[in-house]
Amino acid sequence: MNAPSQFALPQEMTQGMQTAWNQSFPIGESREQGGLLVRNRDGSLKWLPGQAGSSSQFSPNYDDANPHQSLVAVGHTHPYSYREHNLTNVPFSGDDLAQHVFEQQRLSIVQSGQGLFGSARTLEFDALVKARGQAGEEALADEIREFWKGAFFSQPGDSRERAEVATRVTSERYHLLYYAGKQGILNRVVPELAAKHRDK
Repeated sequence: MNAPSQFALPQEMTQGMQTAWNQSFPIGESREQGGLLVRNRDGSLKWLPGQAGSSSQFSPNYDDANPHQSLVAVGHTHPYSYREHNLTNVPFSGDDLAQHVFEQQRLSIVQSGQGLFGSARTLEFDALVKARGQAGEEALADEIREFWKGAFFSQPGDSRERAEVATRVTSERYHLLYYAGKQGILNRVVPELAAKHRDK
């Protein structure tokens, strides 16, 4: 309830994510790009770009942060090539949301075209993870993936439209905050569609 309805990404991340997006189509093929937003000891922020991933996965470059830097956020792109219908504005995947179970940071960002999307852990989500215990983390992550997948495949529309609904309902069910916007400004997405899918 105390989550902000809107927030602005720091310039370091906005520029870093835009550069990542610009590099997401080497020789016309889609490759997810991304990196880390870290806070230096003096309080300044820095974007640490990672290595290119595959067409459907990016592995965060956590080892690039030094011991004097604290992790603020992780970001990656969702590119779709000509063969993938040039889709843009595609938000999180089920695997993206499931990774919150294991991640160090509280905020994850996706850029797809001009569209920006944010997913943030809440105290309620932390309590859910804690209640499952370390032995139950993998099972919880699998549960999140499967719930997202079920919502995705139960919807009409293209991949972007189905991913939007799946991200909304999964975020509500597992107490994650979901934001969407562009040009560095993100607004909280009200999960008005979630109730009809909550118990599916």
